[in-house]
Amino acid sequence: MAIELIFSEPQPFCAYANHIIDQMKMLSEIRLPDPVVWSVDWPTLDAFSHTNNSEKRNWKSISPFDRLADHRQSPAIYYFIVEDSDCKRIMTAFSQSKVHSLRLKRENGLKAAGFYNLCHVPDSMITSKCLYAGSVKNNLDSRLRQHLGYQRSGRTGALYLKQVFENLDPAPRITFHAYILPKEYRQLTEHIEFVFQEKLNPILGKRAFNGQLDTIFSPKSLSGISI
Repeated sequence: MAIELIFSEPQPFCAYANHIIDQMKMLSEIRLPDPVVWSVDWPTLDAFSHTNNSEKRNWKSISPFDRLADHRQSPAIYYFIVEDSDCKRIMTAFSQSKVHSLRLKRENGLKAAGFYNLCHVPDSMITSKCLYAGSVKNNLDSRLRQHLGYQRSGRTGALYLKQVFENLDPAPRITFHAYILPKEYRQLTEHIEFVFQEKLNPILGKRAFNGQLDTIFSPKSLSGISI
């Protein structure tokens, strides 16, 4: 039996529209802070992980976690940049890791040894220097550890770079960029992430809003935005 919703007055729609208008006004006035930029230092990370019990690791003792830990309650936008020369072998490594993880999941379930919940890996390679772009409402330091492969991501997909790059020698050079935002921008993180993804065209991961804003924004409408 069909359920018909009857509104005697348009208040729900007006209230929602006004909320969107307020968000868009705030979005149009955003000024990004200086980014946190960090070249992933695998030797330091490996030495740190091998000399510290996982439960006792003081991540604040190494860069960039010392800075990120001070902003755990802040939203943030982040992305990873790779060298052009590494793109092909990175994509191959992720494709192989995705197939392996899906096989483990199918045969032994989510708790299978060696299974990692990798982010979306497209069937064909995208030409881009950006490996992945994302956003968080809080706890950027924790999300970075997940992407690096030093913390499980649960039901949310992550890069698990340490595991994916295990057999790549030398390890690809990666630079992490993050914009830590004021707390009042928390409700706008997906919108800001969408702009970053459209501009950077990341190789991996799904688009914010799953393309729902494609009819509103186009590459042409974003051409004047610099990141």
